[in-house]
Amino acid sequence: MAEKKKRGLLFDDAREAAGGFFSLNPQENVSTGQQAAELALGFVPGVGQALALRDIERARRSGDKAAMAMAAASLLPGGKFLPEAGALRRDIFIGPKSKSWNQKAADKAVELEKKGARPEEIWQRTGTFRGPDDKLRQEISDQNMRLINEFGYKPRSFFDKLTGKKEAGEQFGRFKELIENKPLTESYPEIAEYQNQIRKLNKNQPENIQKFIGQFSPAAKSVFAQRQTPEGALDTLTHEYQHAVQRIEGFPGGSNLEAMVKRGARTKNEAMKMYRADPGEMEARAAALRRKLSEKERRARFPLDDYTL
Repeated sequence: MAEKKKRGLLFDDAREAAGGFFSLNPQENVSTGQQAAELALGFVPGVGQALALRDIERARRSGDKAAMAMAAASLLPGGKFLPEAGALRRDIFIGPKSKSWNQKAADKAVELEKKGARPEEIWQRTGTFRGPDDKLRQEISDQNMRLINEFGYKPRSFFDKLTGKKEAGEQFGRFKELIENKPLTESYPEIAEYQNQIRKLNKNQPENIQKFIGQFSPAAKSVFAQRQTPEGALDTLTHEYQHAVQRIEGFPGGSNLEAMVKRGARTKNEAMKMYRADPGEMEARAAALRRKLSEKERRARFPLDDYTL
């Protein structure tokens, strides 16, 4: 009896997976197995194009224009590998000192608070929420954030660009010389002048948070990031520039493991737990975590739900 029930459940799971595979409606919580299967089928002539058309319709129904563009790009030969198609959404939380701050939305949020509206409803209606420090925040998109220079290579001079010469090494320079992110620099123009050091790690140099993969220095107004991939570097830069915004706005800032030891942590594990519970670090992780959300998904998902340990 138990065996029949088990087989029935397996059949139901398979039928449900197949239904999700062919459905034109937006999908949530897609299994890892289905994702892997779709990735493999994407390279089969004809099937890949059919999946792309399916994804375009799904994105259209959900109102996600960015996802529609990504799916459309995959119809082209090699389209899945176009930078524009692979652009991921990253989002940074901003405050009233930002030039992008929407004061009318903030005023509406306060009005709704006084009427007893739930924080989640206020966020959905105004794009404004209160952080753990009780200060109002909004969110800007980093969807088109990119590295100006090829990852792992030093910035080239005008002459080097003419001759095609390039040299592997770390990238040093101001934000506006190494990183393109107009929403952020338009919100906080001073960030365009921050100094950066971006390092590519090789496969023999594992990414280990306890040895730090990124760092923001408020005194020097500089950011350091070291990762194995350009997407990883963008994640770390998003995280560290959230700390820069925290400094400008007066929000709780980030921390580090050494500071946790000074606060009384007796082991590395204890220091790591304290570090992850730091409000500034939780906010910076949330900023990077929300990078894959579409505009519609972002508004539907309450930011504080992503302030996790």
